[in-house]
Amino acid sequence: MYQQSSQTLYTMKYNLFLRTAGGCFMSKKGISLPINMLVILAVAVIVLLAVVAFLFSNIVPSNESVSLSRAWTDACTRVTTTYGCSVDSVNSALDAGTFLVRYGNGTSPFDEICQIKLGTTDIATCISECGCKVTE
Repeated sequence: MYQQSSQTLYTMKYNLFLRTAGGCFMSKKGISLPINMLVILAVAVIVLLAVVAFLFSNIVPSNESVSLSRAWTDACTRVTTTYGCSVDSVNSALDAGTFLVRYGNGTSPFDEICQIKLGTTDIATCISECGCKVTE
C-alpha cells in the first residue's frame, strides 16, 4: 500500500482549500459604482443633512424663548402658590420689589415678564393668563 508523507497530505489539503475557498475570497471584486452614481449619492446625503438640520432648528427653541417660557412658568407658580391669585397681593409684592423672577442672565419683576410674554402690564390679565380666577 502507498503511504503519503505528512508534508504531502498537508500540501494536498492546502491546495484543496485554495481551490474551494480561494475561489470565494480571491475572485470576488468590490462593488463598482459609476462616478455619476457616487455624485448623486453624495448630493442626496448633503440634501438629507440639510433637511434634518432645518427641521431640528425649528423644533429646538432658542435660548431666549426657553428662558422666557421658564420665567413665565416660575412666575405663574408663584402667583398661584405664594400670592393665591390675588391682584392686591401681587401688586403689593411688585411695589415692595419682592416679586422678582429669574429671566435671562438676571432677574425681572413679574410685570416685565408679563409685558414680554403677553404685551401688557395689566396684573389682572397676567394673573388670569396664569390660569387663575382673578380675585381682588
